[in-house]
Amino acid sequence: METLIDSIELKPEVSGKIMQALNKLGPDNAMFAVRSSAIDEDDSQFSFAGQLDSYLFVPKEDVLEKVKQVWKSGFNERVLSYRKEAGLDIDLKAPAVRSEEHTSELQSH
Repeated sequence: METLIDSIELKPEVSGKIMQALNKLGPDNAMFAVRSSAIDEDDSQFSFAGQLDSYLFVPKEDVLEKVKQVWKSGFNERVLSYRKEAGLDIDLKAPAVRSEEHTSELQSH
C-alpha cells in the first residue's frame, strides 16, 4: 500500500485547490503543519497518538508531498499492528490530512 501511495499523482484540480487554500492561509514564505486526522484516531477506547505522521515547519512548496506521506503513514507497520492488537478493522482508508500555517509563539498569544 505504501508503494501505491508513493506512485499517486494528485490531479491538477486537487493540487490546485490545495495550493489555493495554502495561499489564503499564508504568504509564499509561510511554513505549515501537515497533520493526520483519522476518524478513529482518538476515541474513548483507543489512541493512535504518535502513530500517524505529522510534519511541522513545512515550506508551502513541500506540502503536497507531505500530504502523501501522511496518507502513507496510515498503513505503516506500527499502525496496522496496533489495529490488529486492538481488534480494529484493517480498513484501507487513508487518514484525512489537515494543514495550518505555523506562527511564531509570539504571534499565537
